[in-house]
Amino acid sequence: MPIDLSLMEERSKALFGQAHRLAVMVAIAHAPDGRVNPTDLALELGLAQSAFQAPLRGLVKSGLLTCELGGRRIQYVKQPSKVWDWVLEVEKEVVEQEARLPSVRRIHSS
Repeated sequence: MPIDLSLMEERSKALFGQAHRLAVMVAIAHAPDGRVNPTDLALELGLAQSAFQAPLRGLVKSGLLTCELGGRRIQYVKQPSKVWDWVLEVEKEVVEQEARLPSVRRIHSS
């Protein structure tokens, strides 16, 4: 089930002060081989690449990602860290929050 990006953005702003860092981190955490390409990431998230360049730079600077050139394509490679487990926990919380929203809306509209 796709996540409501507005909830993800809200949580990301609260945690990081940036709207898209959490969504980027979740996508990276789910990458089967731990590699992401900015073009593929933009398609997956439905965002312009410019929206997540700062988060990617920050993740590289922090050592959570490395940047590699593979031919003509840039690849970001996830580095081992417990942070990725934490990101998946935060994603789970956002999904659970989203699942509760319809029942909350029904209560308020009655």
